[in-house]
Amino acid sequence: MTRPARRPYLIGYDIAEPRRLKRLHAFLKDRALPLQYSVFLGVFTPAEVDRTVAAIERRIDPRRDDVRLYPLARRTRIVTIGEAALPDGVFLPGTDEGVSIAFEPYAPARTTGRRWGLVKGRGRAVDD
Repeated sequence: MTRPARRPYLIGYDIAEPRRLKRLHAFLKDRALPLQYSVFLGVFTPAEVDRTVAAIERRIDPRRDDVRLYPLARRTRIVTIGEAALPDGVFLPGTDEGVSIAFEPYAPARTTGRRWGLVKGRGRAVDD
């Protein structure tokens, strides 16, 4: 019998009331890695996602609060700007089962001398 595949999820929330906010934050800290105050990274099986969503639904007011789970690819590269999300040597639970998450500091590409900019709502290359 094979074990269900785990996959990483980015979890973000906007909670309107401080008591619910504290309760949800404490709940998620036990199950996922806090990247920022309202953003977490977790690695879950499908059954764990279902249980986590059900538990979140019991802790929030769906008319006033917003919680989102974004599934990520099993091999994910997360680009960071500013302070690193994970210090060196920190192991994210679940990444030993075919899940690979790499945190890399942002480094602008300098191969072409061009960068992307927005012009009237459309992306186009702009000379540096």
